[in-house]
Formats: sequence, structure tokens, C-alpha cells
Amino acid sequence: MTTKSPDSKDTSSIPMLDGSSFSRWSARMKAHLRSSDLLEVCEHPPGEGASTITINRWTKASYESVNAILSRINERVFLKLINSETSEKDNLLWS
Repeated sequence: MTTKSPDSKDTSSIPMLDGSSFSRWSARMKAHLRSSDLLEVCEHPPGEGASTITINRWTKASYESVNAILSRINERVFLKLINSETSEKDNLLWS
């Protein structure tokens, strides 16, 4: 019997954040990001002196986490959260 691993980009099991259910949304989003090896990216940028390879991997993972977060927030929340400073920075979206 073979099992198929879940698609790390599939966020459909995470409820849409509409401003009224942050605790539930946050718990599910954290679980998704953790299982996709993306939660660490949201919480810690690469250290000073990190190699180009490390920075490039972190940047790719950061964009994936931003995509996951933005895909599960409604338009009203999106308009409150997103500005020129937060649009590509997962740590600012997450905090």
C-alpha cells in the first residue's frame, strides 16, 4: 500500500481568515507551515554571513510561506495587512 504525501502547497484545509477566527486559523496555518518546513522561515531570517545558497533557499521558502498565508485571508483582512512593507515579508505578516 502506498501513501501519497500531502501537497505542501494545498492550503484548502485551512479556514479563511475573516477577522473572527484568528486562533483557529493560526493553529491550522502553523501546522501547515510546520509540515511544509516553512514555519522556521516565518520566525527567523538567515543569520548574518549566511551563504548565497542559504539565502536563496530561505528566500524561496519565504515566498512560499507568504503565498500560503495570503491564500487563506479574505479581502478585508488582506487590505488591513498588506502594504509595501509587508507584501513580501512573511515575518511581518506572521507577527
